[in-house]
Amino acid sequence: ISDSTWNGTVLVSYVYVLTGGNTYAGYLEAVYGISKFIAAFPVGYISDKYSRSRVIVFGGILGFFAISVTVFAVLYGEFESGDHAQSMCYYLLVVSMFCWGVTGGIIEGPTLALYADCIPTGQRTKFYVYLWGTYTFSNI
Repeated sequence: ISDSTWNGTVLVSYVYVLTGGNTYAGYLEAVYGISKFIAAFPVGYISDKYSRSRVIVFGGILGFFAISVTVFAVLYGEFESGDHAQSMCYYLLVVSMFCWGVTGGIIEGPTLALYADCIPTGQRTKFYVYLWGTYTFSNI
């Protein structure tokens, strides 16, 4: 499942059903975007100063944690009932979206920098067209 399908359709619909409105889905997206923005700056510096590949590995580990929290939140919301369960599910989703944002901030910048480092000079345009083509195709 592409990220835009999950994050832009399924998650928003789930939060709408969970909370009864779109406002809380907007708050989740804000947590995701702000955490990604805040993480990107120090991560860029760290990946340039030390090792891009190690930073990417750390982002992957955090991504597994984000997956775990997301799955737990959805299962908790599905199998528990009552207002407390709905609130707990939503707050777990806030934590998971924070982790997803930090994961995106950690992985995306250093990954593109590592990709650019691996391409011979003068051939980047061609390989970036391939890269963005696969991004576009995967979201169809």
